[in-house]
Amino acid sequence: MRLIKIGVPVVLILMLAAFLWYTWPKQIDMTLEGIQYQLGEEHADYARPVQVRIEGEIQRRLTKPPIFTGKMDTGEVNGVNPFQQDIPHLKVRLSRSDPDWLQSIRLDQGQIQRRMIGSLYSTPTMNQLTITLMHDNQGEETGWSSSDGFMISAPAHTREEALEISKALMKDTLDGYELK
Repeated sequence: MRLIKIGVPVVLILMLAAFLWYTWPKQIDMTLEGIQYQLGEEHADYARPVQVRIEGEIQRRLTKPPIFTGKMDTGEVNGVNPFQQDIPHLKVRLSRSDPDWLQSIRLDQGQIQRRMIGSLYSTPTMNQLTITLMHDNQGEETGWSSSDGFMISAPAHTREEALEISKALMKDTLDGYELK
């Protein structure tokens, strides 16, 4: 009986401590070397190195994908920075099978202007990610297509590595379609 009186509170305290440790936001500050590329065999020669800078925190949740809150930046690629924004904090779910939208938010003459950047597919720790870009290599909005859309994948040093990361992270949403 004495063991139960002591053991139950100890187990409850340990469970609470484990829950708090698991869900407490984890700081993240890293730069991934990646590749911006265009899908399609006819665009196989389009591949540009890019650095993906990530700074913020990841909060894990018990039954849902983790959430990243913070800044993400790719710098300028071909003179365009898709993440250039006045309100720097993103809040996105980190999921392979259920991507979240990325959008740029800018203040223009007192009005909030939103611009779609694309979708983010990521591992829960953001050590691998793929971004489907909603603009072309000159920064014009185009939408996205699995046959000729623009992508950023990291970490990767070649288009082939970037494509493999995209295939792995997007496999649940591609519904059998092959990225090339």
